[in-house]
Amino acid sequence: MTIKQALSLHPDAPLFLPWNKAWIYANADFELTKSQETKFKKLIGKRKSGVPAAYLLGRKEFFGLDFLVNKDVLIPRPETELLVELALSPSLLQREGGGEFSVIDIGTGSGNIIISLAKNLKSKANLFAIDSSSKALNVAKRNARRHGVAKKIKFVHGSLFSPLQKGRLSFF
Repeated sequence: MTIKQALSLHPDAPLFLPWNKAWIYANADFELTKSQETKFKKLIGKRKSGVPAAYLLGRKEFFGLDFLVNKDVLIPRPETELLVELALSPSLLQREGGGEFSVIDIGTGSGNIIISLAKNLKSKANLFAIDSSSKALNVAKRNARRHGVAKKIKFVHGSLFSPLQKGRLSFF
């Protein structure tokens, strides 16, 4: 199978080929190896059956950062970046000399929101990531380590607001 033939199978085909888009389109007549073709067809089959591309790739870009994702977390949505932009605006969390404050990400999933904030906040903040799924928290922790902010975030296992009940979550 050539790259050109592979590209005709699905609009997301370039995502599942092991080269960047420029190389793919410049080498349309390149023949995939049997191993590459088998792997590609398997991924395209899953994509055609409705599995999101991000789950098949195991990653999703959010706010300029690459996040690990799997079936244990929701896929970060591009429109959620607006929430992060708003939170980072001078009128909200970026107050000059405003003292410490806390940000709590309930249902953190992959950690994309709290990690993006941790990477970009200029002010001192206490950052908390809460999720009822220990598997989701593990994904978030992995992402935090990948982006060098794991020590800035406290990861808390719990359902919705329950960790916020008196004595369960420390604010400092």
